[in-house]
Amino acid sequence: MNRGTIATLVMVLLGAVMASYAWWHQVQRGKQIHQTWGTTAVQLIRHAPQVEVLWLQNSGDSSHPPIQDDGRHYTIWKKKDVTNVPGLVHARHALISDFNYLWDADTPSAGSTTWGYALRFSDDPNSCTLFFEHKSGYVKLLNGQQVLLHEKIRDSLLEFINRLEET
Repeated sequence: MNRGTIATLVMVLLGAVMASYAWWHQVQRGKQIHQTWGTTAVQLIRHAPQVEVLWLQNSGDSSHPPIQDDGRHYTIWKKKDVTNVPGLVHARHALISDFNYLWDADTPSAGSTTWGYALRFSDDPNSCTLFFEHKSGYVKLLNGQQVLLHEKIRDSLLEFINRLEET
């Protein structure tokens, strides 16, 4: 073998090793959220072709069907498709990265949190809905576990949602 062939083989091997490390690193960054909400929900959050913001209230009339979570009914008073909104890719990434959550925080009892808005990620026939409590920073999968977002991420997501509400 000549030097050019050896150099090419070394570069290809080095590229494969680096790609494997990058893949492993990405898997490790979202391991706990996968365990908490499941792989299907995480994949929908990351890749669903349709995303909607749902503004919620505990009761009231609406043209949209209500959502039930932990025995409580929420009325959707406003709904907006945000699939192509700038910044959504960053919100999706933030929601599936373990380091954006406070995993050791105490969680309130089921049904004690009032959810203000939700993000619904849909890829027919599958969908997942994340509820957000804008004061405390809790986020929860529909009929699933809730976890506490870091304050900075909570504030950024709230700013993102507020911007959407104004448009």
